[in-house]
Amino acid sequence: MAEKIQDIVFKRPFGPPVKHTPESLAKAAADYFEWAKSDVILVNEPIKSGELAGTCMQVERVAPMTIQKFCLFAGIDRRTFLNYCAGENELYANLFPISRAIKEAIESNQLDGACMWPCSPSQICCPWGQACSVTTDSA
Repeated sequence: MAEKIQDIVFKRPFGPPVKHTPESLAKAAADYFEWAKSDVILVNEPIKSGELAGTCMQVERVAPMTIQKFCLFAGIDRRTFLNYCAGENELYANLFPISRAIKEAIESNQLDGACMWPCSPSQICCPWGQACSVTTDSA
């Protein structure tokens, strides 16, 4: 099991956010992606057949990657990372390509995870700024 993100964050000395170069941001992403492979959560899964049908058992699942966890891991503010991704500020022009690639990889992982786990449409739509309300007709 991976070291928890809060443990990683609190081992780091507190101070100003890390100033990244494209290379250091790419290294932070590679390290985060490797760490994320072992970031597991326990999920209660119902047993559907056999003597234990109707009960639940805990199953380890790899937790989905998130922008928030990546930013904590990389030692940068979430808003700063999103500014890198926006590519609107000339100060961050050199970070735009790598930050967009990191963001796309994380969002792809989230979508893959959402498709594999039972979840509501809201859980899939909200991270991308889509409407979070879902209505259904029931007769």
